[in-house]
Amino acid sequence: MTTQHLPFYSAPAFTVTVRVILAVAGGYAAATAISLLLAAGSEVSGRQEIAFIRMVFFLAWTVYIIWIFAINNHVKAFITALAINAAAWGLVWSGVAS
Repeated sequence: MTTQHLPFYSAPAFTVTVRVILAVAGGYAAATAISLLLAAGSEVSGRQEIAFIRMVFFLAWTVYIIWIFAINNHVKAFITALAINAAAWGLVWSGVAS
């Protein structure tokens, strides 16, 4: 009986590990950038602003995690995560959120 060995990047344990890292670390970074962008554009202040930023952060991170696990290919998930973070942080660093 022959066993078929998959390359390491196609092994289920690797793909799940990559998605968890993308969801946690990439999602945190993307949610931070998105909440900074929306906080800069909002006109609330004080406690309402803090509550608004926290709610936006939680919502963005939750949607990001669901999105990363909904994509059926881990390479596409990585590219999507990279694109979202690059776009969000590009806007933050360009001065839109100031």
